[in-house]
Amino acid sequence: MMRVLNKRQPWTQFIATENFKVPTSVPRISRRFYKNLQHFQANYLIIFLGLFIYCLITSPFLLFAVVVSSYCIKKYFNGHKSFKIGGWELPKIHQVALVSVVLTILFVLADAQAVLFWILGTTVTIVGFHAIFYDADALPSIEDPEKFPMIEEV
Repeated sequence: MMRVLNKRQPWTQFIATENFKVPTSVPRISRRFYKNLQHFQANYLIIFLGLFIYCLITSPFLLFAVVVSSYCIKKYFNGHKSFKIGGWELPKIHQVALVSVVLTILFVLADAQAVLFWILGTTVTIVGFHAIFYDADALPSIEDPEKFPMIEEV
């Protein structure tokens, strides 16, 4: 993920209003979309992460659920000890099932599914509109035509 974030384009280029134009044809939409996705990939990822952080900050119970699940995952992968209930030791598979059920209930109560769909929907809308309406001809040219095998000139 850090490798992708290091390819971030300048925000002044990303929001340059003089480069937003209505595409003239359907093939141009496809070409713009794929070229912009490749060129602004890190910027789009930052938008997604920003929306995710915004949702965590504005929903304290969701933040609590994420912290608890992170703790459980860390505990599980760092060689946790066996778990006993009333002198009876739970097998590892039952421990995983118990934690999964508890975390699922916690995320449902935190309304995580609505937040997830809101983040994905907003990100897809923003990225889609930007990738379609940002004029790809204003970007540096593509050296390798094989980078966009799905684009066909008509």
